[in-house]
Amino acid sequence: MTNDNKKQDGGHVTEIYQEFETWSVNLGEKTIHAKRMPGFFRTLKYITGSLWLIFFVGPLLRYNGKQAILFDISNRQFHFFDITILPQDIWMLSLLLLMMAITLFAAASVASRVFCGYFCFQTVWTDLFTWIEEKIEGNPTQRRKLDKSPWNAKKLLLKIFKHSLWLMIAILTGTSFSSWFVDIFVYWHNLLNFELPMARWCY
Repeated sequence: MTNDNKKQDGGHVTEIYQEFETWSVNLGEKTIHAKRMPGFFRTLKYITGSLWLIFFVGPLLRYNGKQAILFDISNRQFHFFDITILPQDIWMLSLLLLMMAITLFAAASVASRVFCGYFCFQTVWTDLFTWIEEKIEGNPTQRRKLDKSPWNAKKLLLKIFKHSLWLMIAILTGTSFSSWFVDIFVYWHNLLNFELPMARWCY
């Protein structure tokens, strides 16, 4: 390598170091407001995300006077309509979970993070929370201005309203999750009458 080439490479490295010096790392002190982009993939994400409605309505399905899908752990029975899975049948459930895992790995190898982007419950719930935030506080530019503005009655009301809706969704998510393991009508009766065991209140 000639001296001229070394000087050019050295100058290039210097430019890179100077560029790094201008970078800043967000350690959590700033809120990142992502922009929701419209289009085909956004519509597709709404459709795939709506499949998670089964999480909320699933425990409401009834069959022969009982909850259609019930993971009755206390009695060691899993009910799926007419099918009852006992502990000695757990190998079938294990095969099902293994097949689902293989399907996930295959989808990831073919289409990369398609599950994470369109089906993962964390992605869907985060998308729902940010959608609510956008409807209440506005687009990313408006939200950044709101965060930087001094506290006043309007800002306080917007923040309280947003976090109240977030809290309602969180409570509904938790109670819906518990309803897959206990009959939903019994669960809500005990919940509204403050008769739930301590372990279920922790859920």
